[in-house]
Amino acid sequence: MRRKVESLECIDVIYEIYLQKKQSAWRTFSQFKTEQLKQKYLKLSKMCQDAVDTFWIEKENDLVAGGDIGQFYRYVNNKIVSNSGIGVVKDETGTILYDDKAKAECFRRYFESVFTQDNNKPAHAASKAPSDSFTDVTFSYENVSKAFRGLKAKPSRGPDGLPSFFIKILVDSISFPLMLIFSQSFESCKVPDIWKTAVVHPYLERFSQ
Repeated sequence: MRRKVESLECIDVIYEIYLQKKQSAWRTFSQFKTEQLKQKYLKLSKMCQDAVDTFWIEKENDLVAGGDIGQFYRYVNNKIVSNSGIGVVKDETGTILYDDKAKAECFRRYFESVFTQDNNKPAHAASKAPSDSFTDVTFSYENVSKAFRGLKAKPSRGPDGLPSFFIKILVDSISFPLMLIFSQSFESCKVPDIWKTAVVHPYLERFSQ
């Protein structure tokens, strides 16, 4: 066990050395911009990534060899759960992505490759409901207030930047103006643009990379 700890500490020191060299190589390349300096930077960047990969491999092997089932599952759960909503992913080349923008670009490329291109022809629409089908729909202060009170108090924000728990706190103050907005929107057949937006998080299928 002591040897394993020393091994992990050694890998950590090696990574710090490579990282310093990588940063120095980037500054030099940014100044002179020669092909030789670019290749040097790319080589050091790969060495940094290899050091990180080796560190986690050693750590996970040590975890498996330890035989502590509880610690193992805690480690796995921490890897699965991500504060940003999306954990680390691999792109089509097998590169591990940590940056949110890189993940978004990776998903964009994948969705673009599997989705059907728009042919600019209108989609088939089902028959519309009679114009008088919703004449009895009304919005009252009590109904709006009840709907907001039924929201789950979560800290996650929607497109408007407001979490649901914040809306629940202000329910007595915002129910009446929102009731007017709902009623006017329904009568005019127009919906505010912000209501047409949503925050979408793609979720990978189980056991997929």
